[in-house]
Amino acid sequence: MVSDTAKVVLIACDGLSFPLLERWGAAGDLPAMRRLMEQGCYGLCRSFTPSNSAVIWTSVMTGMSPKRHGIDSFIYYTFRKRRFRKTAVKKLLTCGFRPLFRWLRKRGYVRDIPFSLGLVRAQMLWEIFAREKRSVGVINWWHSWPAGAVPGFIISDRIHYRRPREGTRPDDLPDTKLVYPRDLQGKIGDRLVNPFSLSAEVYRRFMDLDESAILALKNAHYERHQLMSEFKYLYSLDESVKRLTRFCLEEFSQPDFLALYFRGIDIISHCALKYTPWNRDHSVTDEEVKQFGDTVHRYYCYTDTLLQEVINALSPDSTVMLLSDHGFEREPDGRFGHRHTRPPGLFILSGPAIKEGVRIDNASLYDSAPTLLYLAGLPLSGEMEGRVLTECMEEKFLRSHPLRSIPSYGSPLREREPDSSESDEEINERLRALGYID
Repeated sequence: MVSDTAKVVLIACDGLSFPLLERWGAAGDLPAMRRLMEQGCYGLCRSFTPSNSAVIWTSVMTGMSPKRHGIDSFIYYTFRKRRFRKTAVKKLLTCGFRPLFRWLRKRGYVRDIPFSLGLVRAQMLWEIFAREKRSVGVINWWHSWPAGAVPGFIISDRIHYRRPREGTRPDDLPDTKLVYPRDLQGKIGDRLVNPFSLSAEVYRRFMDLDESAILALKNAHYERHQLMSEFKYLYSLDESVKRLTRFCLEEFSQPDFLALYFRGIDIISHCALKYTPWNRDHSVTDEEVKQFGDTVHRYYCYTDTLLQEVINALSPDSTVMLLSDHGFEREPDGRFGHRHTRPPGLFILSGPAIKEGVRIDNASLYDSAPTLLYLAGLPLSGEMEGRVLTECMEEKFLRSHPLRSIPSYGSPLREREPDSSESDEEINERLRALGYID
C-alpha cells in the first residue's frame, strides 16, 4: 500500500556509467546497485549539451532546460556590477574580443563568480515540496547555497569549502547560510572529513602504493584531472555526504523528499580510467597499471557500500531513484570523458509502487522531477519538460493515483541573497583544477 504522501529519495551519482555497472554488477561486486535494479526499474537516460554538472543537476532538480532555469555553466561574469552569462560572453569572444576580455580579467575588472541558488530562475524540487507543506532534506546538491528556511534540513554544497581551521570549532564559523537550521552547523563539523587527514589505509583501499607514494598523494597540489591531487578531495566529499546523511536521518527523521549528491565516481573516472588494464592509455606505464589499474573498480565498490548504508537508514516504504547524468567514453582527444561523445546516464527506480526487473531505454533526465512529484502525490507542472515514467509503475498504483497537473508552481519565493561568498575563489580554484573553467 502506497500513501499519497510516500517518501521519495533522489540519489545523484555523478558519472556513474552503465557499462561499468553492468560489468562489475554481473561479477557480484556491486550488490546494492544490483539489488535496486532487480527489485525495480532501470535504464539509460539521454544526456544533453552542455554536459557539465552545474547545468545538468539543476535541470534534474527543476525539470527544466538551461534556458528556462538560467544556469548555463559553472560560473558567470561580473563587470561594473552587471552580470553576464558565459554563453553570452562566448559569442563576444568569437567576434574578436578575447584579448580585451583576458586583459579585463587579469586586472580584476571582470570577475568569475560561481552560480548560487539566487540565480536559479525556477523552483528546485525541494522548494516545491516545502511550499506544499512537505518535509525536505538536501545534502550537497548543486546550488543549494544559501540554505533557505524549509520544513526540514539543508546542508549546502558549499559546506566543504568552509571546514574549520586548526584551533577553531565548527560552531565558530560565521553564519553564512551554509546550512539550515542554523544550529545544525555546530553539530556537523566532526562529520566533515578533512582531505588532508586521510589515513594510509584509505589510500591503500583504492591503490597499491608504498608509504612514499601515499605521502606524495597527500601533499599534491591541484592539477587538472590528476589522481595525485584529486583523490583526497573526492573521497572526503563522498564520505562526508554519507556521514551527514546518517546523522540527519537520526536527528530529524526521514523527510518526505530527500536529495543527496555524490561526486566521486565522476572525478575518479576522469583521473583513473586511463589506467584500467583493458583500455589503458599508451602513455601509461606497467608500474602505473599495477598501482592504479583497479582504482576505478574499487571506487565503484566503495560507492556501492555508501549506497547500501544510506538505504539501510531509510524507511522501508521509501521509493529510491538513483540517477547518473552521463557515462564515460574515450573522447576524440584520447582522454576519457563525456563532453563530445555524450554517453548516456542511467536511472534506477525502486520502491513499493515500482515494477520489478524492468528495463526501459527511452528515459530523459528531465523525467526525474515529474516522476518524483507524481510518486509523492503532488501535481505535475506544465512548465516541466519531462514526463512521468509510468511504464515503471504497477497498474494498481496508476489506477488509484490519476495524473494531476497545474500550469506552474510559480516563481521561486526566496529571501534576497548575496551574489557571492567568502568561498567563491576557493570554488573557482577547484573548478580550474578540474578543467571546468579557464
